[in-house]
Amino acid sequence: MFDSRRIQHINDAQYKSGNILYWSEWALRTEWNCGLAYASEYALQKKEKLIPLITIDSEYQHENIRQLIFLVESIWDLGKSYKNKGLSLSVAYGKTETILAESIKKNAVGMIVASASYVRYFRDILERLWQALTIPVVIVDDASLLPPWIASDHVEYGAYTFRKKYWNTVTMLSPEKDITPAKVKCLQIHDDLPRVLESHWYKEYITELSQISQWSVNKFLGGESQTQKLWDAFKKEKLPLYDVARNNPNEENTSLLSPYLHFGCISPLQIYHELHSETKKPSTLAFLEECIVRRELAINMW
Repeated sequence: MFDSRRIQHINDAQYKSGNILYWSEWALRTEWNCGLAYASEYALQKKEKLIPLITIDSEYQHENIRQLIFLVESIWDLGKSYKNKGLSLSVAYGKTETILAESIKKNAVGMIVASASYVRYFRDILERLWQALTIPVVIVDDASLLPPWIASDHVEYGAYTFRKKYWNTVTMLSPEKDITPAKVKCLQIHDDLPRVLESHWYKEYITELSQISQWSVNKFLGGESQTQKLWDAFKKEKLPLYDVARNNPNEENTSLLSPYLHFGCISPLQIYHELHSETKKPSTLAFLEECIVRRELAINMW
C-alpha cells in the first residue's frame, strides 16, 4: 500500500471493536490519500463500517472568503468522487471538537484515523481528543512526500541544510504505487453541505467575492477533478521550461497548484511518483525543489 512509517499511533489504546472514523479537515481527495486508504482497509479487515468525515469548522478564524469558498467547492467535488467509488462522505459544519466528540459517542466508533495536519488549531483538537479517549487514535501523513518525523530529527536552519539529507532519505522509502481506498460499507452521519450552500452567510460571501474579482472566482475552482486537469496541463505545457520560465513576471509559467496542495486536492506523493524518473532534467528538478523540498522545509518547522 504505502510506507508504514507514515503511520503514527499517538496513544496506547488497543482496538477492540467498532466503526472506523476517518477524519480530515483538509485532505480533500480520494486518490493518493494514505489516511483514507489505511482507514478503509482497516474497516474492511475488521468487517466494520467506515465513517469518512470532513468538518467545516465554524470557529476557525484563519480562512478568508476565497479560501472558504474554495474549501466548499472542493468538498462538493469530493462527495461526487466518493460516490463514484461506491463510498459515502459525511460533511459536518460547526465546532470540530464538538462534532468529533459527539460522532464518536453516537456511532460506536472504535478507532479514529486522521490525516496528519500541520495547522496548530486542528492538531491541538486531535491532541485533546486522544488524551480524553480510550480508543486508539492514529495519524497518517500524506501531506508530505517524506513525513517530518523521518525527514529530520531537528528543526532545520534552511533548505541548504535540509536538501541533501531529504533526498538521501527519500531513496530509502518503500516504493509507493497508486493509492486508492478499499471499497467498504460506509456510515453517513452528517450531510451539512447543502445547508452550507444555501446559508445566508455563504451566499453573501459568493456575492462579495464576485464583486471584488470575477477573475479569481473563475480561475481557481476547488476540487480534486479540477486539480488533475490543472496538473496534466502543467506537465504538458509548462514543466518542460519551468526552470527558466517560472520567474518571468510577464508570463504565467508557475504551476498554480498552491491552493490545491494547501487543501489536499492533490498529493505530493502523486507528483513525485509521476516525475521521479525525470529528476535529471533541470526543469523537473527545479519544480520538485519548489514543490517538495521548500514546502516540506516549512512542515519541518511546524
